[in-house]
Parts: sequence; C-alpha cells; structure tokens
Amino acid sequence: MRIILFMSRDLAGCLAFNELYRQIGPLIKAVYYSTGVGKKDRKVSALQLLEYYEAVHPFEAIFPRLQHSDFIDVDHIEARTGIPCREAPVMDDAFARELREREGDLFLSLRFGKLFKGPFLTIAPLGILNLHSAILPAYRGILGTLHSLIAGLDQIGCTLHYIPDEGIDNGDILDIAYLPVNREKSLFWHVWNLYPGGVAAIVKAIRQLENGFAPSALRQDVAQSNYYTLPTMEHFDQLQEKGFDVINRADYLDYFTTWVDPGAADMVEETLGLVDTQKTLP
Repeated sequence: MRIILFMSRDLAGCLAFNELYRQIGPLIKAVYYSTGVGKKDRKVSALQLLEYYEAVHPFEAIFPRLQHSDFIDVDHIEARTGIPCREAPVMDDAFARELREREGDLFLSLRFGKLFKGPFLTIAPLGILNLHSAILPAYRGILGTLHSLIAGLDQIGCTLHYIPDEGIDNGDILDIAYLPVNREKSLFWHVWNLYPGGVAAIVKAIRQLENGFAPSALRQDVAQSNYYTLPTMEHFDQLQEKGFDVINRADYLDYFTTWVDPGAADMVEETLGLVDTQKTLP
C-alpha cells in the first residue's frame, strides 16, 4: 500500500507523524503539510497564543537546537527519513496532477488545513481518511476539543472518518478514540494527548485495508450534528470558567519531555525566557 500523508506543521502533527512513522513508515510515500487554518486577523488573542506555541515557537526556538533526539519534526522529515515532504501548494489542477503521479492508494489527513474538493476526492483508489480531533458528529469544524471541554464532558475524543465529498467532517465514521478529561490540564494538553489513540485507530484501519478488508464504517447521525467556526474570546472565557488554562508552562514542558527528549526541560525553559512578554506562558 502507498499512503500520501497530509498533515499540519505543528506539535500535534509532529507527534502523529512520529507515531505513524514508527508503525507504518514504509507505507508513507510522500508528506504534504499545511500551516494554520483561517486568517490571523480573525483570530482572537487566546487562539493566537495557542497557535504560537503549537506552530511557531517550537520550530523557531526548540527543534533547531535538538541534537540527539530521535523525534522528527516536520521540517526534517525528508532529511531524516527520505520521504518527500513539502508544504502543500494551492489545491489546483497542477497539484492534482502531482498527486496522481505519486500513485498513492490512500490519502491520510491529519489536521490538514486545506479542503479536498473536486478531482482531489477521487485520486486515491482507497479514498481519503481524516482524523478529526473531536467526537463526531457533535463537534464538527474548528477546535472541537475546546467546545468539548466547555461542555463539561468527562471524556473527549478524536474521530477517524472518510472524506467522501466537499462537506466538512461529515463522512462515515470508522472509529473514535477516547481520552478521559484531566481537569488539572490545559486545552493544549488535551489536544496533543488525543493523537496516540487516534494513530492507533489509523493503524488498525490501514492493516485491515492491507489485508483486503474494508473497515466497517457508521453513517453519521445528522440530528446530532453541530458545527463550530473559529472560536471567539467568549469561548475561551468559558473555558477558563470551567477551570482550564488555554496553555501553561508545565503542559508545554510535558510535551517535550514526554515525546521529544526526556532531558529537554532546561533547554525548553531557556527558550521560554527569550519569548516576548506578551506571549509568556503562565
């Protein structure tokens, strides 16, 4: 099987890639990444802060300083693995032709910030699988984890589903990986902790496809569907009223010492000391 991976250039994307590469690396034939969803001038300050630590600070200040870690960040996928990797261009006819030439059997989407439309929907014979970082169909759209925590759920989840058409997060569901809510942890912590379980669901589905079996899938119940656009400051205020930080220093360090390098704490702390005071973590 030949898999074309579409992902995001952020910490959750890096975690997912490393887990996928460890388990099904030889199947991944190319990687395309996106950088962000939505226009920055439409994002409230809390969302900009979250995205800064998910997708800017690690790549500018931390990953370039890592010397001996086995962890692979997005910028070094091709150099470290030999898998072709580049930023996804405009989703136009030229890019569609490039993907056909890759001859991928399956497209796999992880936090990818572009929509698959028109010809892109039919290029891969086995279709497109997407891992959505919330429980479907109740939390379609952007940052479902935030809305799940606001709702007071005892467990959140990520959903593996097909992308059958130009709709958003509406395809048949293969699996949902659940994560118990930890009320001592931040939104940031809950987001990246979804991905180990999500990757396990992906690998299970891929092994079935490799063996010639179509994974069983359940149609979404439209009556249970809710769609969320970019969160407002009111949403982040509600999150904090529930007792959750958006992101904090302890949870940021936890990501790097858990997944990147157990001895990275001092180096990460040093980089945090150089951050603009408006972006300083609590």
